[in-house]
Amino acid sequence: MKVEQKKTISNVELPLLSVSILALLQQHERLTIAQMAKMTAGNKNTLKLRLRELVNAGHIQRRGKARAT
Repeated sequence: MKVEQKKTISNVELPLLSVSILALLQQHERLTIAQMAKMTAGNKNTLKLRLRELVNAGHIQRRGKARAT
């Protein structure tokens, strides 16, 4: 069983991968899933899940209309 570590940011507990994603997006305005996977060594499917969670929570905003955005 894999347990993901979490970190609290602004009274919100987030998985470490989500924290890494937020840090990357502060440095780079736009990134693809493939770019994030290389930078974080995260699984693409897990990245998609974390991105969806961050969008739904209002931490980041989705741009574009393509399937991969």
